[in-house]
Amino acid sequence: MPRTPEDSIRSSAWSKKLGFSSHAMDRMGERMITIDQVYDCILYGTNIETQYHGRDVKVVFQQATAGIPGYYAVVADNYPFPEVVTVCSTMDEVWEFIGGILIRRTSK
Repeated sequence: MPRTPEDSIRSSAWSKKLGFSSHAMDRMGERMITIDQVYDCILYGTNIETQYHGRDVKVVFQQATAGIPGYYAVVADNYPFPEVVTVCSTMDEVWEFIGGILIRRTSK
């Protein structure tokens, strides 16, 4: 059975083998989000989107929390290691929180 991009990313996260783009590191610094928090987001958070556009498959993981997630991580399923592309703050204009999951708002 082939592995999904989510499986590949989580497996690498368990092994602490993720890359972090300089953009992701800058955004994490601005938002005071640590590397350990990003690993927790990927390992324990919910996959809220899988994006198949562009050259890489990207998976969006929401923060693992009992409340409304304050951030999410976008991770590209790159070879040899997945790379955290960016870490974003959750914005009400973009996301709606329904049933414990962030859902992207559609434009009207």
